[in-house]
Amino acid sequence: MINAFRTFIIAALLGCTLAAIGPAEAARLDPGPGVYSFSGVSNLTGLGQDLRCTLTLTGSVELDSDGDVTLSVTRGAATGDFATGCSLVGFEFPWKAIIPATAIPANPSQTVPIIFQNVIVTAATRTCTDQPTTVTAQFSNGMPIDEPSTLYIDAKIGRCSVTGTFHAKTDVNLTR
Repeated sequence: MINAFRTFIIAALLGCTLAAIGPAEAARLDPGPGVYSFSGVSNLTGLGQDLRCTLTLTGSVELDSDGDVTLSVTRGAATGDFATGCSLVGFEFPWKAIIPATAIPANPSQTVPIIFQNVIVTAATRTCTDQPTTVTAQFSNGMPIDEPSTLYIDAKIGRCSVTGTFHAKTDVNLTR
């Protein structure tokens, strides 16, 4: 009888604890799923190149039924003066990233970590990596939230690296 009572008390406490935690909140996109572009000045180095270019990345942002966010970068370009060599930088797409809803902070001023898969970058027709690689980035909602969001990348891509802050051309906010 005592063991049954203990089991009941433990089960009741566990149920109350789980109810207090509540279900995980799904991600929210404002203004919603769609195609977005980010652009900014970046430093691209490697393969004998040291370039300061304007990098623009464009892709789709989607929500799945679990509240996770899928990013698919489908276009990109490095532009600048012909003399700088930015036109010699190339990309292969798509780059993909899945952000679980649980990785999105409840506080919208905190950054969201992103890991892009399948990244291939070339400079002067030479490939930075022998195979597709991953690139980490940080997404930030604008602060205040009505300011443009940013994507910050500071990553090695094989024998190359890229550093830059890229601003949303059309603001998109990721919250939960």
